[in-house]
Amino acid sequence: MSHHLRTWGACALTLVLACSLVFSFSGFPALAEGSDAAQDQAISVQEPIVEIEIQKESADKEEPENDETSLGAESAPSGDEACGETVEGKDPQESPEQQIARSNPVATPVEIEETQPAASVLVEGSTVYANGVAICIKKDADGKVYVYNADGTEKLLPDPCSPSTVYGGGKSAPVEGDTSITIDGASVSTVYGGGKNASVEGSTTIAIKGAKVSSVYGGGYSDGSSSADVSGDATVLITGNIDAGQVHGGGYAYASKGNASADVNGAVTVSIPAQPTSNHGNIFGGGNAFSIGSNNASANVGSVKADIVGRTYSLRGGGSASLASGATGAAVADVTGSIGLAFNNVDIREVYGAGSADGPTAHATAGSVSISIDGTEAMSVTGGGTAYKSGVADVYGATSVEIRNCSNLYGYIYGGGEAYSGGKTRVGSARVSVESSTYPVDEQFPEYYAAGSTIAGGMASGQDSDASVLGDVFLSLSDCESAGGIYGGGRASQGGRATVGNSDISLARMTKAAYEGMQFSCSLIAGGEADDSDVSTVDSSSISVSVEDCSLEYLVGGFVVADEPVSTACASTLDIIGSGNRIQLLACFDAASLSSTLYLDEFVEKAAGKPLRLTVAGISKDDPVVVCKGDASRSSWFSRVEGSLRYAIEHIDGQAASVWRLGEAAPPSPGKVDMVVSGDSGVPAVSVDVDEDFAERLLTDEDRTALRQGSLIEFFFRADGIDEIPAEVAPVVAQALEKHSCTLLQHVDVSLIKSVDGTETPISSILQAGLSARFSVDVPQDEIIEGRTFSVLRFHVRDDGTVEEKLLPDLDDDPATVTFETDRFSVYSVVYTESGHDGDGEPGEEGKPENPGDTPGTGDESGGGADGNRGADDTGKPASKTGQGNIHRLGVLKSSLDPSTGDVSAACMALVLGVAAIGVFCACAIRLRAGLRHRRR
Repeated sequence: MSHHLRTWGACALTLVLACSLVFSFSGFPALAEGSDAAQDQAISVQEPIVEIEIQKESADKEEPENDETSLGAESAPSGDEACGETVEGKDPQESPEQQIARSNPVATPVEIEETQPAASVLVEGSTVYANGVAICIKKDADGKVYVYNADGTEKLLPDPCSPSTVYGGGKSAPVEGDTSITIDGASVSTVYGGGKNASVEGSTTIAIKGAKVSSVYGGGYSDGSSSADVSGDATVLITGNIDAGQVHGGGYAYASKGNASADVNGAVTVSIPAQPTSNHGNIFGGGNAFSIGSNNASANVGSVKADIVGRTYSLRGGGSASLASGATGAAVADVTGSIGLAFNNVDIREVYGAGSADGPTAHATAGSVSISIDGTEAMSVTGGGTAYKSGVADVYGATSVEIRNCSNLYGYIYGGGEAYSGGKTRVGSARVSVESSTYPVDEQFPEYYAAGSTIAGGMASGQDSDASVLGDVFLSLSDCESAGGIYGGGRASQGGRATVGNSDISLARMTKAAYEGMQFSCSLIAGGEADDSDVSTVDSSSISVSVEDCSLEYLVGGFVVADEPVSTACASTLDIIGSGNRIQLLACFDAASLSSTLYLDEFVEKAAGKPLRLTVAGISKDDPVVVCKGDASRSSWFSRVEGSLRYAIEHIDGQAASVWRLGEAAPPSPGKVDMVVSGDSGVPAVSVDVDEDFAERLLTDEDRTALRQGSLIEFFFRADGIDEIPAEVAPVVAQALEKHSCTLLQHVDVSLIKSVDGTETPISSILQAGLSARFSVDVPQDEIIEGRTFSVLRFHVRDDGTVEEKLLPDLDDDPATVTFETDRFSVYSVVYTESGHDGDGEPGEEGKPENPGDTPGTGDESGGGADGNRGADDTGKPASKTGQGNIHRLGVLKSSLDPSTGDVSAACMALVLGVAAIGVFCACAIRLRAGLRHRRR
C-alpha cells in the first residue's frame, strides 16, 4: 500500500529513509506499478465457469470446479521479503508513524493520509472478489478490462484482468457492509452480489450495462464449506440493448461439501428494462437450492419484485429447489413474503408466479403472488408454482393474474399452480382477469383447431398430485376475442386433485375468433374438468356466473368429465345480462336471471325433474322467455320464480321451436294431477282415483314457498313386487292369512312419493290430511271363478316398528276388478277366499273410507329422484290414459302361493302372476310437473 507523505523541514536523506521503512514494515505487499508483485497479480489463470441448467437442474449435477490459483495479495511477498532484508527491533504493533520516528529520531513529525487500499480487491486467476469494495468492471481506451471504482473514474488495480466470475463479497471471509458491482460492457460469465462461502452483513447491488452475462445471482454462493447469506436486500438491474442470460435474484446453495446456505434475508428486486437483441433467458426472482447426498441446501429470500420487457423465454417469481439422484437432504428455495411480477410490452413464453420444487424433500413456497402483463404476447402464465415428484411449491396466500392488451394468448393461463407426479402446488385463493386481448385459433392438425384456455384454479396430473385452491377463485374476462376453453375451477387427470372453494365468474363482451373464414366461439365450464371422476377430483363449494353480451358454444354450470357435462352437488347460479348473448348449449344450472329472451340450441337439466328456476325482468306477459331449437323438449325444463311460464311447440321461421312464454305473475298451483306409471312388466292393469285437490292438500308451507321460488313439486304412487317379505312383516303375514282363511295371490310394496326438484321423499300416510286414494286392479280372466272373493290385506309398519294388519274388501260389484280405498302405504297382499270361507272381514264396515274425520296433515316427508320417464312421451306431454277420469292402465303379472305353506301352487300360479300387477297399480304417479334430463344431439 502506498502512502502519501508530507514533511516539514526534513532533509532529502531523511525522506528517502522514511519511505523505505514504510514499505518495509507497513505489513502490506509492495504493489508499486512495475514491481514484481504487481506483475504477478496481473497473471490470468482461468477459473472454470459454474454451469447451471437453464430451466431445471439435472438430478446428476456436477459440483462446480474451484481450483483457483492465488496470484493476488495472498501470494504476493511481504514488504520485508521483497526487499530481501529485515528491520531489527521492529515492533509489529507499532504504527508506521512510530516506526519512522524510532528509526530517525531527528526527523520532524510526519502526517500520513491514507486512501481505500486497492489491494482489498482480490483477483485470483479469472475470479474477482470485491470484498465489499464498490467496483465497476469495464474496458479502458486500450480495449482491455480493468477494475475501477464504483463510478468508473479511477482504476483500483493498475493492470488489466480477464474476469470470468465476480463476487461482490469475499472468499471465505465475511464482509461487513454493502456490496456493489457494475459490469459496463465487459465480458463476464458469472456474477454474485454476495461472497463465496462468505456472508455479507448488508445489501448487494448488481448493475449490468450492455453486457451479456451468462449467470447472475443477487446473493452469494455456498458449496457447504460455509454459509453465504446476505442479511439485507439484493438488487439486480440489467440495461442496454442486450440479452439477459440466467438471472436469480437470490443466491446459489450447492450442497456438495456440507449443508449449504445462500439466503437473502431481505427483499429481492430484479429489473430488466434492457431491450434484447434476441431474447432474454430464464429469470428467477428467488434463489437456487440443490441438495446432494444427505446435505441440506437453503436459498431462501424475503420477498421478490421483478419487471421485464421484450422477448423473454421465462420468468419465475420464486426460487428453484431440486435434488441430485438419490439425495436424502432437503433443498429449500422459499420466498417468505410476497412476489410481484410486472411485464410491459413483453413477448414471453412462460410465466410462473411462485417457485419450482422437484423431489420429495424439495420446497419452494411463497407468501403471495401478483402478476401483471400489459401487452403483447404470452404462451403460458401460471399464478402459482410448479411441483414434481412429491415436491411442495405452495402459495400460502392469494395469487393474482392480470392480463391486458395482449394480441396473442396462445397457451394456458392458470390462477393456481401446476402439480405433477405427486407434487403439491396449493394456493390460498386465486384471481384471474383478462381484458382487451385475443386468444387466436390455430389448426394444429388437419381439421383440428385449438385456442388458448383460461383456468381459474390449478392443474394436477398424476396420483396424489394436488393443485387445489383452498379458498375462493375469481375469474373475469372482458372485451376479448376468444375460441378457447374457460374453466371456473381446476383441471385434474390421472388421479390428481384440483378443487376450488367458491367460484365467481364474469364474462362480458366475448366475441368469436376467426380462422380462414370460419368463426369459433369460446366455452365456459364453470366447475372445471377431469378425465375420470372416479380417480381425478375437481370440485367447487358454490358457482356463480355472470354473462353479458357473449357468444358461447357451451355454458355449463358444472364440470366436464370425459368431454361430457356433469352436474355439481353445489349450487350453481347464472345471471344473463343484456340482449346480445348467443348460447348454443346451456347445461347444469340451478337458477338463472334474465332481462331479455334467451335463445338456445340445446339444453341439459341439472338433474332429472329439476327445472332451471328463472327470475325474469324486462319481459312482458306472453312474450317469449326462452326459445330452444327443435321440439324434443319438456315443459318442466324451466320454471319461473314468483310466477308461471306457458310452454308450447311453435314454428318460427319455418322451424319447430320449444317456447316458454311469460305467464301469470302468481305462483303456479299443483293443478291437475298427472298419472305416471312405473313397475315390473307383465303386471295387471291398475288405476288410481283421487280428488282434484289431492296434491294441493298435501303441500306444506315449505312446499308452497319452494313453488314460489320456481321449484318443481310432484306426487306419484309407486308399487314394486316383493320377492321376499321384510323380516318384521313376515310373521304378521302368515298369521293374517290363517286368521282370515285367505289364499295369497301377490305381495306388493306400495308407496306415495313426493318429489321436489327430483329429490324424492316417501309419504307413509295421508291420514292426517283427511285424504284417501281408491285403487282398482284388473283380475285376470282365468282367475275369475264363481264363488271366489278378492280383497286386500294391508300390513302397515308404524313409526314405533310394530306392524298393523287390516283387511280391505272389494268395494265394487265387478268380478273383473278388485277395488279398495286406503290412506296409508306399505306392504299390501292381494288375497281371495272360496265360497264357504269368507274370512272374518265385515264388508259393511271395511268398505268405508278410513278415518274420514281426521284433521289434515302429511305424514313422513323426506327425499330422492323420480323416474324421468313418468307418464310423458318425448314431447313432454302426459302419456295417454285409458278408462275414466284419472285412470291409467298397466300390464299383467301372475303368481300364487299356498296359503298355509307359502309354497308355489301350480293351480294358483297364473292368478298370482296376474295380480302381481298390484305392484304397478301404485306406480300410478300423481305429479305436479315432471322433468327429464334430456340432451338433443
